[in-house]
Amino acid sequence: MSWATFVRAHAHLIAAADFFTTEAWTVRGLVRFHTLFVIDIATRRVHVAGTTANPNSAWMEQVGRNLTDFDEGFLPGNDS
Repeated sequence: MSWATFVRAHAHLIAAADFFTTEAWTVRGLVRFHTLFVIDIATRRVHVAGTTANPNSAWMEQVGRNLTDFDEGFLPGNDS
């Protein structure tokens, strides 16, 4: 099976995630913010999962819970 065939067959189950950064002047000076976004491959819908100046493990765990929340998550694991 080729990669293209695999992706087409499973696109409804695949999401991609990445970060982008922005810098802003605040009262604390120049601060770099990290924004996590997720793309649903099948629909190409983009969801901004969160923005923080400190993307630590506690923040990432909370983002994961938010993304997979059954009722309101972007990646709930159901067909809604």
